[in-house]
Amino acid sequence: MAEMDEQWRTTPPQEVLEVQRIIDVACEACRKAENAGLLSRGRLRRAAARTVAEQSELLRRTAPWLKDAAIPGTYAGAAAYRDEASRITLDHVRKPFQERIDRLSGRLAGERFNQRFAERLERNLDAARTLKPRRHRIRHTR
Repeated sequence: MAEMDEQWRTTPPQEVLEVQRIIDVACEACRKAENAGLLSRGRLRRAAARTVAEQSELLRRTAPWLKDAAIPGTYAGAAAYRDEASRITLDHVRKPFQERIDRLSGRLAGERFNQRFAERLERNLDAARTLKPRRHRIRHTR
């Protein structure tokens, strides 16, 4: 799993890239609206709000595992949301692999336990075979 984590840090999975692209469109629209001049700021804010709504809807369809798919309307909020959504998406992609690794690790642990139990049982049986049977004395009571 550590090798996969390292690979995913350098090249994220396709699902993460798709989520990031969708949010990047909304981030760019918000950034343009925030940096716009006095005369065009209102028009660009309305356009950014429409873009954010459209991208949020697209994100809901693309990534149904995200519980909150509403992209914030500010550049800082959208950028923070991008990081959070990327992390959640990576966890979603990693989950089947992690479950399989956990299942196989549990199976190996069970096999090791069974092997140790069998060895211990064999030692106890060998010890029992080498013991001399105990003779019980019958005590007579008067």
